[in-house]
Amino acid sequence: MKSDFSDPGYDRSPFGWHAQGKEALGLAVLGLVHLPLIPVAPVFVCTVFYGIVNYYRVHKKAHRDFNWAKKHVPWHVEHHMGRNQNLNWCVTKPWFDHLMGTATYKEGKPLAAKISKSS
Repeated sequence: MKSDFSDPGYDRSPFGWHAQGKEALGLAVLGLVHLPLIPVAPVFVCTVFYGIVNYYRVHKKAHRDFNWAKKHVPWHVEHHMGRNQNLNWCVTKPWFDHLMGTATYKEGKPLAAKISKSS
């Protein structure tokens, strides 16, 4: 909320000890942990890799383009700009928040779409 959803940290390299670097490192470790499973579950591992890449791509794009985020990931905008930042944790799809009971965004009723940038 302090930076109005924008995150200029995504304009720098992900190789560094800052929030975006730690995010990238965590995702890389997640991928490496799954790598040994390729011989027994190649489709699963490829799906995990796709999820990792898609998560980073969507998260980065969302924090660099507020209008795109409002249209494509309004639940994530709600997470950062809404009244309770302990809800709506999902980035790419909101289904896990619904499963865990942490969703306030409901399909067809985009709370975050009503939020406008103050600048």
